[in-house]
Amino acid sequence: MTKKRSTRYRLSAADWILFAVCALGAAVSLGLYYRDINSYSLKSGERTVAIVSFKRNTVQRKFIDNDIWEKLNNQSPVYNGDKIRTASDSAVFANFENSDAKIQLNENSLIQIFDDKKEKSIEFIGGEILLTSGTEEKVAATIKTGKKKISAAPKSQVKIIISKAEPKTDLKEQAPQEAIVEVIEGEARIDDIEKPKKNSARDGEAKEEAEILKAGEQAVLDVAVPQEDAPKEIEKPQAAAPIEKEEVVADESSKKEAVQEEEPAAQEIVPAVQEAPKESAKENKAAVEEAAPIEEEQESAAAAEPSAAERGTDEPVEIQEDFVAPPQKISSVKISKNVFNQKTGEHNFMYSIPLRKLFGPNKTIPAGALIEVTISGVSDKACPILVPQFSNGTNVWKDASAYFPRTLNGGRGLRAGGRFEDTFRILLQNEIETTSRGHFAISYESKYFDEELSISDFTLEAKIFALDQDEALVDLRPGNKGSFNLDRISLPRVPWDNGSGFELFIPTQKIWGHSKSVPKGSKIKIEVKGNSSEPLEFMNLNLYNARIGTWDKIQEQRIDGGGKTEINYSGTIALERKIQNSDASIFQFTFNTSGKKVNPCQLSNISVAVEIVQ
Repeated sequence: MTKKRSTRYRLSAADWILFAVCALGAAVSLGLYYRDINSYSLKSGERTVAIVSFKRNTVQRKFIDNDIWEKLNNQSPVYNGDKIRTASDSAVFANFENSDAKIQLNENSLIQIFDDKKEKSIEFIGGEILLTSGTEEKVAATIKTGKKKISAAPKSQVKIIISKAEPKTDLKEQAPQEAIVEVIEGEARIDDIEKPKKNSARDGEAKEEAEILKAGEQAVLDVAVPQEDAPKEIEKPQAAAPIEKEEVVADESSKKEAVQEEEPAAQEIVPAVQEAPKESAKENKAAVEEAAPIEEEQESAAAAEPSAAERGTDEPVEIQEDFVAPPQKISSVKISKNVFNQKTGEHNFMYSIPLRKLFGPNKTIPAGALIEVTISGVSDKACPILVPQFSNGTNVWKDASAYFPRTLNGGRGLRAGGRFEDTFRILLQNEIETTSRGHFAISYESKYFDEELSISDFTLEAKIFALDQDEALVDLRPGNKGSFNLDRISLPRVPWDNGSGFELFIPTQKIWGHSKSVPKGSKIKIEVKGNSSEPLEFMNLNLYNARIGTWDKIQEQRIDGGGKTEINYSGTIALERKIQNSDASIFQFTFNTSGKKVNPCQLSNISVAVEIVQ
């Protein structure tokens, strides 16, 4: 008979002790590992420059004498010469020692902090930074980028954005980056960074050359950032572009040109764009200050014609007809808040591109020229209108084309997450020069949309359609028909001088095509059909010539809404003045709803048919 044997294993006391020791060792190892990857180093004997007071996600620091990046925690100290960088969706605040100033560093940004007895300075290499000054003047805090130094007055906020550089095969041919300086509150000062000199008597000159920006103003600086210091995402570092061998300089004159120091970056002031005129024309509210003349950058001309230097003159070269500007492709642009009246707080939102980037430097485009512009991208928010506009190249921001709203994307405006593309022509009513002061801007008013807007995958293309509009202008004759259709649009309620209501803008380009005019005395039959989400009290049909600083009202037709949601109007009007050019004229439909003040109002199935009958 076989006896059953018990196979159950029993741990001895020694086994339990060994297991406990192993488990404790593993826990200690994990704890040490976690502490190691989340720890930061301290420097004994080093004076703290700033303290990281709050951070979000991945923020790293590198000592000036070390090549290793380490992760920072809240309340981490920062020492002289330290570099700080942020990853995607990350941000960090830093408070300076012995100073009321503090900075906010947003995602994918890189800075280096220095400290001396006179000032705290931040070498801003790329990304987005916000400098906030304190109420007291202690040790000043400044931001240096390229060859410029930006300092904020007490109780001021200054935002600076540097976009990433496009990789080039030769670092010397790296495309210049833009640093956009925007004063949110107070005022800021921009100085050239000069090399130290034995004689300090030049301080007075430096003050005279400084540029002062007030709240709501922007400056665009050209900065050259070394490739090895370009900001990059921490999780996905990109390989540096290969460096090609330099070409051998052919003669002594070429050698001298090759070793010349780079000229100071040009500085560009972008004041506020004026508010769009209402039914009664208003003067431009934006106050603009005169700035000191600034020396132009010596850039290679983008056009085929010879440069002014080659012609032996400093006079700008008139651009050639049919000139096509190189497309401007920008990964992301932000249309930011722009306060243009400090007393009332009036503001709009604006983004601008220097004209020399579009057409090359030292060019002129005469008044009367037609510029065809195509913009495209993906908006992160819905916005009913955009206003494209040119400024000229003088020392004072001065409009070169009329300011009037356009409903892009087939008349529907910008849709959140939706791609848009629109082509239009802009009539220059003043000459422009492609100096550091000339810009192409897109903007919108706060009464239509009061938030910052970001456009990704942004592309801007421009070409000269005609240098003289009269050569391209066609008078429309009786029998000409045009139409415009809109499936749906959401309009915000906007304030008027008396009450409030809704406005729909349709450039006559959409109805007649580009570069058309209609003679004075012509009779025009207009039919408007569609539906409103709310009953209409009234509707006005206004026809304008868009001019700089004002609108020339050609005709107005008032329609009784009758408290209906259906829009059905047909009527004939006689033009009291000539419609000068469809590239600078507009139909404006203003209306109000009966009953409660809804916001917004939806229009659908809108059709506008226009026929010249006499």
